[in-house]
Amino acid sequence: MNNFSIQTIFFFRTSFMKMFIRNIFIFLDLFILQYNYAQSTNIIDSTVLKWKSYFNHFYGADYNLMNGIRYINIYPSAEGHPFLGEDRFYQGNVVINNQLFRDVEIKYDICNQEIILQYQHFSGGTDKIILVKEFIDEFVMDGKLFRKYNFPETVPGFYQVVSQSNIYCLYYWEKDLLKGSSVQSFYKYSPERKLSYLVIDNKLRSFKGRRSFVKLFPPEYHKDIMQFLKSNKIWIRDADEIKIRQLMAHCNKLIQGN
Repeated sequence: MNNFSIQTIFFFRTSFMKMFIRNIFIFLDLFILQYNYAQSTNIIDSTVLKWKSYFNHFYGADYNLMNGIRYINIYPSAEGHPFLGEDRFYQGNVVINNQLFRDVEIKYDICNQEIILQYQHFSGGTDKIILVKEFIDEFVMDGKLFRKYNFPETVPGFYQVVSQSNIYCLYYWEKDLLKGSSVQSFYKYSPERKLSYLVIDNKLRSFKGRRSFVKLFPPEYHKDIMQFLKSNKIWIRDADEIKIRQLMAHCNKLIQGN
């Protein structure tokens, strides 16, 4: 038997064993969940957890997190990039199917509205996958919280949560892929674009500047809100998130006081 045949047999045997072991731990996870549900105590055989930890260490991260398709940059020569912020991976957190994963490496493709995860492969290298957006509840990247919302006015999507109260502020980030202007680059990415919203009575309402912001509130509050904007020198288009949170706190206090 030649070396190619031996290597091929070894590869398939190794792959089969990995799949077999992975399926065993899927079964063990289901068993643990059923055990916790059926019993009043949370005592789980430490041997099971040790073997699961051993498996994750040598064969990759949690398979609940490793759920997606391999990421490939199909426009490598395009000018710019499709990501929010810089074209690099940020350390953050992601919640998938109500399960929190901390200290993961992610970046946010705002052109395609996808989350790219970089993870340590069991062989020692790194790999990148596109997480299944339908399974993602929220994520934190670069200190910003993004949450998936499904409003009647729009398709389900990720919004940056700027403030949280009865009336709250959301940002939606996006980019476009455009035709390039040079022979070297057939495509280019537009600058990142921020769409600003208030959520009032569970309805998404857009605003751009001071006037459109104030008009989202009942007429009797217009003068007070405009005065707050002027006295605190808040220009809606350029205001940082701290200023917007101060503004939203004032508006909620004003509404709740009546």
